[in-house]
Amino acid sequence: MKSQLILPLAGLAALASPLHAQTYTEAVLSDSPLAYFPLGDEPPEGAWRSTATNLGTLGATANGLHFPGLRHRIAGALASDTNVAAGYTAIDTGSIDGGVPTVIPFLPALNTQTFSVEAWLKPDVTGAGNAQSPLANRKADGGRTGWIVYQRAPEVGWNLRMYTGTGTGASIDFNGGPYTVGQWQHFVATFNGNTATIYINGVFAGSDTLASGEVYMPNSLATNPLGIGGVANGSENPFIGGIDEVALYDFALTAPEVQAHYQAATNPNPTTAYKDLVLADTPVAYYRLDEAAQTTVTNLGTLGTAADAVMANTPAVIDGPQPPKHGGFPADNAASLFNGTSTYVDVLNPTGLNFTGQITLEAWIQPSTQTNFAANIIAHGLNDDVGAALPQEEVFFRIENGNYEVGSLGGKASFAVPAGDLTGTNWIHLAGTWSGGQWRLYRNGVEVATGADSTGAVLVNNANWGIGARGRWKRAQTFPSALVPGDTRLFNGGISDAAIYNTALSADRIKAHFMAGLGPQPLVISRPNGVITLDWGGGTLQQSDDLNNNWQDVLVTPPYQPNDGPRHFYRLKF
Repeated sequence: MKSQLILPLAGLAALASPLHAQTYTEAVLSDSPLAYFPLGDEPPEGAWRSTATNLGTLGATANGLHFPGLRHRIAGALASDTNVAAGYTAIDTGSIDGGVPTVIPFLPALNTQTFSVEAWLKPDVTGAGNAQSPLANRKADGGRTGWIVYQRAPEVGWNLRMYTGTGTGASIDFNGGPYTVGQWQHFVATFNGNTATIYINGVFAGSDTLASGEVYMPNSLATNPLGIGGVANGSENPFIGGIDEVALYDFALTAPEVQAHYQAATNPNPTTAYKDLVLADTPVAYYRLDEAAQTTVTNLGTLGTAADAVMANTPAVIDGPQPPKHGGFPADNAASLFNGTSTYVDVLNPTGLNFTGQITLEAWIQPSTQTNFAANIIAHGLNDDVGAALPQEEVFFRIENGNYEVGSLGGKASFAVPAGDLTGTNWIHLAGTWSGGQWRLYRNGVEVATGADSTGAVLVNNANWGIGARGRWKRAQTFPSALVPGDTRLFNGGISDAAIYNTALSADRIKAHFMAGLGPQPLVISRPNGVITLDWGGGTLQQSDDLNNNWQDVLVTPPYQPNDGPRHFYRLKF
């Protein structure tokens, strides 16, 4: 216990005795946030995306990158070993747009006149009208080149399309199936220069041949790389489900080779391990998709790992709020520095964070001297309603046009940012709540603005939550290279301890959080204008007549002017 005795003054004595003063983290967690990210984690050196390691003959030149948000190390397809696989998702499962593909760089050796592509696929949903694509190596603009695999209805199966460079029609276009949702299936497509063939679970499932005079044209656009789990741009045709053991060859596998691969995978004790059998057939690229996530931001809130976030173009690590000014944080407390051009944290859109009504958004921020016109601290969306029946929706907590703002498209609370906040050195505690038809905005524990809105938090079904940016939406192109500050609303400055609640914290609790960040505050007695006055920065005032016993809460808010009378001792309880 740490104590401070303030000498008697006119019959009063004060004892500032924090009985376990809460740290800032303890104060936040006591109010049960759904998501809470201190944002001080040091990422792996030089990493912001997990690398998809190539085991094929092209080596590291064909290593790929996993999009932030891919589910790493799900149960794999092989019976013959304990390998793991990658799980792919879509931002908008209704229209099937916005994915998390693995992006393989454009290389001539991956775009040859003859080829085979092999993978294990486990669709989690049936094929939709927009056609999920587990494997895509196609130039789509102008005269189409290359190939793409689509997931059709279960009874139809997998659709292979190949192009000649003229128009948008496919010269090779046929199906091989069927498949069962939730089950792994071995898929192989081969092309020998004239005929394309699909094998499912080691067995011939269909073929198609180029028409007389037609010549297949491999993908010819260097800026259009190969995508696993969807088109590589991240917005088109995302696959929803598991993918494992992707191999690409510059020749057509034979039927016996395909069958041998399938048998090795399904036999618990094969003569030759599946991996070794694939490598023996010299693929130019082979991705086991078993890599660990590199940039997970751990959620300390009640949703646990279901709301873990991922770094996108990793923010720098800086000193966060620290003692002595912010005594409620560790001496080495760290935070994330967002550069305003490309860095942000993607919180995705877990079910538990897509809620309506009451809400609290909270963070410590250190704004730069220069901020973007629209700079999100925490936001859900803005979503993309183009071509959809869904209304445009968003929840935001931001700096916009020189104002702190919290709200949705139905209304907001707004407060002009004090000039002293924009120094790039000061840490500011901000919180915003909605309940009872009002957005309320708090700065450093004090309510500074309100705004009417009948709804509060809204469902945003086709966009993610983001910290330091607009949440990624279904038509957003490749992240982070295509981020445009005005469109993606990127924050410039430090952010620490971002939290999301599905309740509206009271003004007292928000002040308590702010004061916990400042750390234990002394109880001070003064006599302005001859009136004995007690003041303190946090905790509950207690009174006793004999110092050692019978401490009672004094349910008042500071400053407090006790009546003259017998000698009393005062202390603070935290």
